[in-house]
Amino acid sequence: MMLASNLIKYLKIANEANNLFRTSMDITFVEFQILHEIFENEGAHINQLGMGRNVTHQGVGKHCANLEAMGLAQIRRDDRDQRAKKVYITKKGVQVLTDCVQQLEDNYGAKVA
Repeated sequence: MMLASNLIKYLKIANEANNLFRTSMDITFVEFQILHEIFENEGAHINQLGMGRNVTHQGVGKHCANLEAMGLAQIRRDDRDQRAKKVYITKKGVQVLTDCVQQLEDNYGAKVA
């Protein structure tokens, strides 16, 4: 029962965070997660970004294209494998990610502590 309760709490916060990010930063919660992952890993292959998020390869590609159009990420061919695409965070993306994390801490810090 504890697991179900924690899962429901997480989903509620994720939904609220999605609404917050859409309103204040014009990105989705999935796009926030992508920014976070490419920041933490200094870039990532598009096919890796969908794993664990229940998002298709095409869906991740669309989110990455949206991030690139906003100047938050850059999509480039992998140096090692020209067939593969990697996504990198930009300076603007780092700032938006930092702002999103601050909003999460301000709005939900007490709820997830």
